[in-house]
Amino acid sequence: MCFWLNKTLAHPLKLKIMMCDYGHPGANSDGYRNMDKLDLKIITQLQLDGRATNAMVARSTKASEETVRRRRFRLIEQGYMHVIAVPAARRLGYRTEVIIGIRSDVERLDEVADALADLDEVTWVSISTGSFDILARVIVRTTEGLHELMLNQIYQIQGIRSVETFMVLENVKEEYGLTSTALADPPEQPDSLQSDS
Repeated sequence: MCFWLNKTLAHPLKLKIMMCDYGHPGANSDGYRNMDKLDLKIITQLQLDGRATNAMVARSTKASEETVRRRRFRLIEQGYMHVIAVPAARRLGYRTEVIIGIRSDVERLDEVADALADLDEVTWVSISTGSFDILARVIVRTTEGLHELMLNQIYQIQGIRSVETFMVLENVKEEYGLTSTALADPPEQPDSLQSDS
């Protein structure tokens, strides 16, 4: 299960947080079954360059500009993709990044996840399986800022049993959504229900 907010937040590193597409209220539960290869090519192109114009995407996918325009709108409206700005944290002075593993009381799991998600410094929260009930990513400017956040806010959340932090030394790979390889090799599916090519 994945828990993401779908609202605009105050923290400069959270212009908008995406919901996982399988939990998006506007997305059809059939997922891939309502999409075809052109839809996936459009998503792939926009993952490479979210600023690409419909004309640019049309050239690379060999579709008409009007088809790309309609499909791009539909993919966004139905929750299959989101086009967002992702700030470069370190360039903006946010040099302390940690992953936090949290064990919580089972009956307060959602409450703890919601409380973490409300903190501006927390950029994602996931309810997970494994050793931790909840995983969260925190980005702050300094270790002093992290100390203050942990002591004055996170440790104060009712229902948390234990917290373990993992300092991120370097992000070797940081991609959002699906890789172009995954999109190029989707599961078997019928053609899109909306044929507009």
